This record gives sequence, structure tokens and C-alpha cells, in this order.
Amino acid sequence: MSTVFVVTDGNTGEKAGLKIISFQGLTRIHGQYTVIICAGNNYIQEICSQLDDAGVADYFDFNVLKSSGLLRHGAAWFMERLSDRVERNRLLAECYKFQLERTRRQLAYLKKHTEVTALKPARGRLREYQMLLVDLAAEFFEFTEEIHIRPFLNFGSLIGAVRHQGFVPWDDDLDFGILRDDYDRLMQFVSKACIMTCHDGACSDTAGAENKVRQALEADPDRYLVDVCADMTKIYKQTAGGACKIMDLWVYDFYKDDYPIADHMSYLARMAEKRALIKNRRAQVAFLQKEIQNNAAVSREQTTNLFPGLDNWGGYPGLKHADRWIPTEAILPFKKVKFENRLFLAPARADVLLGYEYPDYMELPYDIGLQSHADDT
Repeated sequence: MSTVFVVTDGNTGEKAGLKIISFQGLTRIHGQYTVIICAGNNYIQEICSQLDDAGVADYFDFNVLKSSGLLRHGAAWFMERLSDRVERNRLLAECYKFQLERTRRQLAYLKKHTEVTALKPARGRLREYQMLLVDLAAEFFEFTEEIHIRPFLNFGSLIGAVRHQGFVPWDDDLDFGILRDDYDRLMQFVSKACIMTCHDGACSDTAGAENKVRQALEADPDRYLVDVCADMTKIYKQTAGGACKIMDLWVYDFYKDDYPIADHMSYLARMAEKRALIKNRRAQVAFLQKEIQNNAAVSREQTTNLFPGLDNWGGYPGLKHADRWIPTEAILPFKKVKFENRLFLAPARADVLLGYEYPDYMELPYDIGLQSHADDT
């Protein structure tokens, strides 16, 4: 088996009788060799990251080989198995498994010893995107100020307000709840002042719906766009980077005081079955709007019971199967809270609402550090 000595500074020649190649040279020929990285702990992670970024995945970390026990039978035994592709792949899989388990232990340790409220804010492009969303949301609320609506921080954005006085560090969107009467006034207002869309296509055609939004904003870039979906309403604005979703709006309804929550759970299950039969997104929206309007249990007056509307993820809270209403006193009266460099409305008792939807909201979650739209670089 041929052996090379690899350095990353571009040097060539020989050292201790071993051929030296550059890092770029390694990326060109690595498929012909077994790559084993031998370096101190201060450097090996950086080297492995460079290999990963260059698309070189089939390498061995010598420190992992030692720690995992894969060298317990000796170097000769290990090198012999590298000659067999099946055995080589098995050894690579064992290395990945060891590293995954080590990472899990490290994460468990950090979750146990790290205070979630002490996490640093995002950086780079993700941070710029977060601050853009905050400014755009504030501008939209100023734009709708004349109709006196009261959107309040909700879901991940409410968690961020409580824990970080702003965004959850890895979050990349804004969520606001809104009461039904406020939502209805908003829809009347935006039907005249904004672009309105509701995708007339398959519910699964997300790409088609997003393309329709982009086209509408490109044709009329100076106006807000309101996209009505079956589960939420989305607010967009054209920016220098293209169509930007400012926020998701989630509607809440009051329900009559004598209406049992168990009956409502059964009702939601029936509605979910009916909705599943409707494959067109616009038809789904029309179906849900009609159901909301005709539901005698929905109260237009304030009651002691609040719950996500049928057009708010099917009417389910975070826990899906609820045995109690959201108490109105947990939401009203609204209060202003700091969110980054702005003040937004929030529920009167954020702890009650979050405890209802996210029982472990003050702990580090399973998706820590994951986001879908912008990079934290």
C-alpha cells in the first residue's frame, strides 16, 4: 500500500522518505488511497473540517481509531482490512458511529451545564436576516396602525422574547398570534391595500405557491403581499434579496364557556379527516373559512376559553391532544416586551402559553443550532 505525507501549505518534495503532496493534490487523488489523518488535538478537527468541506469523506481520524479501539488488534491487522472494500467501509462506519456517540455525550453535557438564557446571539448573515425581519415587521405594523390590530409574539418568537429578549439564536422567522376579530379587520384592510394570494393548486405544490408569490412581488414590488394558507397567513415584502417572508400569522378563537374541550377535540379530528380529502389549497382555505363561520361554538365575544383557530395548523396546540382550553387571562391584556431593538406585544402570561405548547421551553431543544433559511456565518 502506497504512503504519502500530506501538508496543507502547498509544499512539495519528500520528508523522512515520504512523498509530500499539497492539500489540493490530495483532493484530486484521495480516491486511490486510504487517507489517515495524524495530528495533535489542536489541529486535527481543523484538518477534518477542511476535508469535509472539500468533499473528502472517506478518511480516518487516527485519534478516533485509537479511542474507539479499532487498533486494538494492531496496525498490521487494521491495514490488512483496509485492502478489502467491504471491511474498509465497515471500519469507516464504526468510526462514524463512535464520533456520533461522542457528540451525543458532549451535547448532553452541554445541555446539562449550559444556561439556555446565556446563549450568544446569531452572527453573520443569519443575524443580518433576523434584524431585517424585525425591521420589516415593525414597518408592517406601522402600515396597519390605523386598523388597531394587536398581533402578539407566539411560538418560537415568544420563546425568544422570554429567553433571549429577541430571536432564538438559530431561528430565522417571526411568528405572531392574532385574535379572530383583529384578523378579520386585517384581511379587510389588506384586501384593498396589499397583494392577496391563495394558491389555486395542489396542497403539496409548495414550489408552485412560492413561485406565485415571487412573481406577484416582482410585478408589484412596492406593496406587501399577504398569502392565505390553510394553516397560517404569511406576510411578504420584496427586498433587495428578493421575496422576503416577514412573518407567519396564527389565528386564535374564543370558544363558548359551556363548550367542553373533549367535544372540540372530537370536532377537530372530524375536520382533519374532511380536510384531508380536499387536495386543492384554495379549496381547503374556503372549506376552513366556512367551517369557522358556521361553528356555533366559536364566540365573537370574549370568553374565558381561547384556542388555535381551525386555520391555525388544524386548530391544534403544540401538544396536539389537549385536555384544557387556553385561559384567556393568559393572553389578555397584552403587554409590550423587548424583542431585539423593538417593542412588540406579547401575552399577559407568556409562561402559561408556552408551558401549554412547549413544556420544556426553558431547556435546550433537540434542534439547537438548526435553521433552514440563512447561515450563521
